[in-house]
Amino acid sequence: AQWKDNVIFDGHGNDMPEWFQNIGYILSTSDFEGSHQAVAEGMASGAIPIILPWAGAETVYPKKYVYENLPEDFEAPIFDMAKSKSIMEYAKHHFTTSHIVSQIRELIG
Repeated sequence: AQWKDNVIFDGHGNDMPEWFQNIGYILSTSDFEGSHQAVAEGMASGAIPIILPWAGAETVYPKKYVYENLPEDFEAPIFDMAKSKSIMEYAKHHFTTSHIVSQIRELIG
């Protein structure tokens, strides 16, 4: 198959941050999956998100990582440590419990 060297099936593991760091990317393709928590987990480890559009994706994750139309010749963003660190900082700021609790408190006033 054309993709046989590009798709790897790993067994169960307990260290998701390390696994994401080895891969460098998190791909979100599902239309219906709640908050797509794997994207946040991948970002927290520095993985670059590639998100296909689902309702609300751009309200949870940076718009630049939500791809409306992927052409056949799509190339993933180039992975580099500066980008990875920036993504980790975004996750650290936006996905911490204290940040989420403060947003909930703001909503309920």
